[in-house]
Amino acid sequence: LVPQAQLPKEIWQVPKKKIFGLTNDPQVLNSIRRERMITYGLNPDTNYSSLDNIEAELAYAQDLYQKLGCTVINVANKSIEETATIIIEQLEDYS
Repeated sequence: LVPQAQLPKEIWQVPKKKIFGLTNDPQVLNSIRRERMITYGLNPDTNYSSLDNIEAELAYAQDLYQKLGCTVINVANKSIEETATIIIEQLEDYS
């Protein structure tokens, strides 16, 4: 999610229990993005990896998640498998 992107209007028609918002800790996301830029051979100090920009993106996402009323999962210290398990278990409870 980025503030500049337009969300499809259909998102508001999906039951909130079927939507999951993923978030992260600003410092963790900053580290990931800096490493990604270095891997690409680019300057790690960009707007993309700026802590201020990351905090604004996370605030935008949090506001959206609150409006959607969806479950929010902080993935900062979770593996993909852990995150998937949380989602699957919650979807099973919903069924």
